[in-house]
Amino acid sequence: MMGIMASAGFFLQRSMARLSRDAQADSSLQSAALVEAIGGIETLKACRAEGRMLERWRRYARMSAATQEKLRRLSSKSVTLAALCQQVTSIALVIGGFYMFAAGDISMGAIIAIVMLAGRSLAPVGQLAFVIVRARQAMTTLDSLQTLIDQPDERLDGARGIIPKIRKGAIVAQGLEFAYPGASQPSLRGINLRVEPGERIGLIGRVASGKSTLGRVICGLYPPTGGLLTIDEIDSRQYHPHELRSAFRYVGQDAELFSGSVRENLLLGAREASEEKLLEALERSGASRFFGRDAAGFDLHIGERGSRLSGGQRSFLVMARALVEPAKLLFLDEPTGAMDNQTENLFIDHLEKALEPDQTLIVSTHRHALLRIVDRLIVIDQGVVLADGPRDEIIGQLQRGTGL
Repeated sequence: MMGIMASAGFFLQRSMARLSRDAQADSSLQSAALVEAIGGIETLKACRAEGRMLERWRRYARMSAATQEKLRRLSSKSVTLAALCQQVTSIALVIGGFYMFAAGDISMGAIIAIVMLAGRSLAPVGQLAFVIVRARQAMTTLDSLQTLIDQPDERLDGARGIIPKIRKGAIVAQGLEFAYPGASQPSLRGINLRVEPGERIGLIGRVASGKSTLGRVICGLYPPTGGLLTIDEIDSRQYHPHELRSAFRYVGQDAELFSGSVRENLLLGAREASEEKLLEALERSGASRFFGRDAAGFDLHIGERGSRLSGGQRSFLVMARALVEPAKLLFLDEPTGAMDNQTENLFIDHLEKALEPDQTLIVSTHRHALLRIVDRLIVIDQGVVLADGPRDEIIGQLQRGTGL
């Protein structure tokens, strides 16, 4: 009987393992749908898609509930089977003991002792099903954690930063490539360029041409998957990621603001900055024009993801955050995409004044106005550099339609 109980437990564990994985996946889908719905509530309202999103969440909830119910039923079956085996064993011993007692082969005390010993022997085996369920759930959770732990580290194995600081910020890319995981084609292919400290560079190209990806690779957010990227003649992967991101500041077009005050958002990358530094950053970026009018000042609460600010105000605040601490290079990805012409011109004027002579600027844009502060243009298409040269020369080639 013990063999039957153990075999049943091990037979059911495969189904329990599969159901445990399914339950975790369904729960993740349900949580993801809820987070997306809350974060994109304005879009859902604008598209009149509240009902569709609610139905999706309900569908995931039904899937999760159905999987949990299957898991509970399977667990109950295993526990019931174990209890049934114990009861059948006890009944069989009592019946067999009765006939042996009638034949005078055994005493009543012996029968009681045998039944008690059998119950004590089978009880641990009866708990086996419950233990298997818990163990499978724990193993599923452990597998998920292990997948996270096994993600590659930002630093190469054995890599050591050979110098503590980036001195000048001279950049050289030789055959630089980058491909997103699972992508069939690389986003950057054979990029060759040189950026000297203090240059003002405009990065232009079609949508999805690789401009933002190049900025992320240069600023250390993505590691190159091919070729070589050097900073001050040293492989960029030898620098500590914090040092690289401190010297090269990336300001994305979807740069996040977080729930809290203006001060808390400005201090994200500079926890020790003084009030004077924060005020200077607001003034240099032009953000003081908006936030200086409120009585709350630095304590103004901007809402979740900056929801209480306009698109232009968010861009100014993100720019101010990038200027709190000095950086060798600023990479701005579509910084004026949410601004009208007047606000854009104000932003450009403040940006031009805020830049230090030796500070490099790379700006990715589709707006012509931003090109007035750059002296060099790089044209990228499908991850390849098509043209690189003085601004006026490249603009002339584009206007003449020379195939760029």
